[in-house]
Order: sequence, then structure tokens, then C-alpha cells
Amino acid sequence: MPSVPAATHPRPSTVTTRHLERPDGRLAYDDVGEGPAVVMLPGLGDLRQQYRFLAPELLAAGYRTVTVDLRGHGDPAPTGPTTAPKPPATTSSPCWTR
Repeated sequence: MPSVPAATHPRPSTVTTRHLERPDGRLAYDDVGEGPAVVMLPGLGDLRQQYRFLAPELLAAGYRTVTVDLRGHGDPAPTGPTTAPKPPATTSSPCWTR
């Protein structure tokens, strides 16, 4: 069985992780290159490093790549509340309890 080659373009050594400050915590992201932006959002449970092989290929093709960690994943951990607020109390019963 042939081995799968690694990406032909290595990840740039100039990648600097930045942070977007939000009321419920910080989001980590990498923004590299120039040109039309391609924003890559990982699926639930994945990190922005999921795109470590795709991002160099896009950079070599002339795109700017932006990879983001989802809230509560990767770097850093959330600093705000991690639960949803309680819904307001109502005077009527929900339809599913009738």
C-alpha cells in the first residue's frame, strides 16, 4: 500500500495565533497570507489545526487562510459562563405538557 505524501508546502513559520476578545471568552485564530480569504471552521470536537495540511496548499494558491477554534475548544479555554441562560418564566404551560 503506497504511503500518503505530506503536504507539499510546509506550514509557514510566521504563523502567529491571535485572540478575539468576546464577553464569554476569547477565540483563538490564525490569519495568514494575502488574497481572497478562506475561513476554515472545524467541526465539533476538532481544533483549527485540523487544517494544517490544507492551509499551506491554499496559501500556495494565493489565498489568505483564517483558521478558528470553536468556543471552548483549543486555545484558550472560555473565561465566561459555559451554560445557556435560563428561559424566562411563563404563566402558561408548554404545549408538550398538556
